[in-house]
Amino acid sequence: MEVFERVESLEATVAWFVRETRASLDRLERTVEKSSIDSEKAKAEIEKIKTKTEETKAEIEKIKTKTEETKAEIEKIKTKTEETKAENEKARIENEKEKIKNKKERDEKMEAIEAKWNKKWGETANRLGTLVEDVVAPNIEGLALSYFGCKRIDIFAPRIKRTSIRDRSKLREFDCIAICEDCIIVSDTKTTPSVDKIDAFIEVLKEIFDYFPEAEGKRLISIFSSLYLSKDLVTYLTRKNIYALAMGRSTMELLNRQELKNKV
Repeated sequence: MEVFERVESLEATVAWFVRETRASLDRLERTVEKSSIDSEKAKAEIEKIKTKTEETKAEIEKIKTKTEETKAEIEKIKTKTEETKAENEKARIENEKEKIKNKKERDEKMEAIEAKWNKKWGETANRLGTLVEDVVAPNIEGLALSYFGCKRIDIFAPRIKRTSIRDRSKLREFDCIAICEDCIIVSDTKTTPSVDKIDAFIEVLKEIFDYFPEAEGKRLISIFSSLYLSKDLVTYLTRKNIYALAMGRSTMELLNRQELKNKV
């Protein structure tokens, strides 16, 4: 009974082993089959990846080639830009030179025109000055006889030049001189009168007998004349004991004769 039980137990064990072995073999076979399938899939996937990689490499090469072409194009553009900049700079320099040349020519023309007009203005001013002197001179002669008491005029000279007896190098022109038996009348005429010009006339009067020694000892009558004298200038002349002669209503008049009446 005990042996039988042992045999049954052994048979049961062998049967279990066989079942387990078969099951293991089945699992192993399925695993192998599955592994084979997975391996094929993996190979196929690897081939796909390799193909994709090759395609990517080819695309990268295309991009690389395109990049090189783009770089070359950029270099061309850069070179062209530098050439254009150089041309523009050259054109700018030429333009500046032309502007300087034109400015110089324009300045030279303006200087020539200005010099021409200055000359004409100077000539006109001189003619105007001479014209005013020509207007004043006859009035000096008339005043000498009618107002200053001259019975005769020994010397009457508009625009007379004299040399100083003290310094022969000093030559001066006087606008109008009238010498009578007892006085010398000195007239200074200005187209644009001013205090400075009056002061300059006063300095000339201090040396008058150096230029007209024949009038030494005679009464000095000084007249500052212009077509128009402002009130301020008339007042200044009066303070300096100088007659102010300018245009009145119809002819030239001594504007401060009353003020200087008792001083002469």
